[in-house]
Amino acid sequence: MKIGLRTVKTAVGATLAILIAEWWGLEYAVSAGLITVLSIQNTKKGSIQLAIQRVYSTVIALTISAIFFMLLGFNAIAFGFYLLVFIPIAARLKVTDGIVVSSVLVTHILVEQSLTLFWFTNEMLLMAVGAGIGILLNLYMPKMDTELKQQRQKIESVMRQIFFCFAQDLKREPVYLDEKKLIKQLVSI
Repeated sequence: MKIGLRTVKTAVGATLAILIAEWWGLEYAVSAGLITVLSIQNTKKGSIQLAIQRVYSTVIALTISAIFFMLLGFNAIAFGFYLLVFIPIAARLKVTDGIVVSSVLVTHILVEQSLTLFWFTNEMLLMAVGAGIGILLNLYMPKMDTELKQQRQKIESVMRQIFFCFAQDLKREPVYLDEKKLIKQLVSI
């Protein structure tokens, strides 16, 4: 079994996020860990964009859910109406990656049946901790320049052989090289 860097970053990040959320006294601290798990991306830029989307969608989700909870009470029907309104808005604003995470945070408000500033702050801090740890861990991306350079050199070498064969064929000077074998080699690099 191989454990890659992304797996290690995910495990360490989730653990740190939960510990930090607990240390800050946040309720539902485990959610910060789950947000971190969902925030680990393949690129630095991707993780920052995702975090911004999720924070933005969380603000929208908490606002919409508060309206429905005030109007209809803290129940499944209000939550359903929240989803009916929130999902299309999130799609229109291109923050769909935040729908699930924001909705999980909204369920904390539903369970606690409270629209106090404490709960809104708690949910935003859970998001900040989880997404923040995800961003911090994604700042470390190992340089793959050497490996990419070696791969490029292998590809260029095989491509030169293929083009040499094609050129010889065009000049009607056949050279025996197995082009199919070279192309398969190229695909496997």
